Amino acid sequence: MRGFKEVLRARRGWRLPCDGRPILGDKWSASSKGVTISVLRDEQEKKDVAEYMKEKFYNAAAIPASLGLNRHRECDVTRRMVDREVNLFVNSGISCAVREGGGVLAGGAFFAHFPRNKDYEVIRGVSMADWHNTAAEIVAEEGGQFPAVAWREFQYEHVYNLCQERMSAVGADFAVYYAIIYFDPGVRAGGLRHAVSKAVEEAVLAQNGTPLVLCTFDALTDACLKTFAKPVVLDRVAYSDQKLVLNGEPVLQKYSDLGGITFVSADK
Repeated sequence: MRGFKEVLRARRGWRLPCDGRPILGDKWSASSKGVTISVLRDEQEKKDVAEYMKEKFYNAAAIPASLGLNRHRECDVTRRMVDREVNLFVNSGISCAVREGGGVLAGGAFFAHFPRNKDYEVIRGVSMADWHNTAAEIVAEEGGQFPAVAWREFQYEHVYNLCQERMSAVGADFAVYYAIIYFDPGVRAGGLRHAVSKAVEEAVLAQNGTPLVLCTFDALTDACLKTFAKPVVLDRVAYSDQKLVLNGEPVLQKYSDLGGITFVSADK
């Protein structure tokens, strides 16, 4: 993979377009058991949900925390990385807020919209495992002060590359990346994850787009395969095969009991 390593090294940095496409319209919502999920409607709501997800998801979710992304309040470099991620999502025109009765925030659904970029040179024939592990080799060799942030940038380059590759393969005009659907523990019941996932899938396919879901554990993959009408598994890497090391310790292998990371799309 030496040739690929140099190609990947040259692509480091954050170049993802922050582009919006309101595929659900601005009034979509769904409710169940006193909880409502609805599209972000104004700048204040975007700010509120952005801050909520920084405090809740990035602290509660195992993988972001293991990468040190929960240090965004105390580290400027990490803060900039998390801000870039969150801004990508809240400005997509698709992301949603979850609220309990009385309007109290209780979660968020984060999506990104990527238009087809025919000028982008897609890297083909490289698995997610090779991409992640080559990125791990690069950050280890460079010995920078913030290897987790550098690795995360390479991870997002893989997401964008896979979206462009999928669009090219199916002739889609855009891709919607399902990044995070987070509910406070007390409101996870009620089928709202399924409702928003299905609504976005149907809207994306109807508008000549393609959906891509990042499933970070096998049970979530199983649920996604049941949600989409014609699911397609694009790639998978087991946590046991992840080689990222931070501070002398393997970062992702400890989640082997969760299975692995899987990318799922859907055909029309």
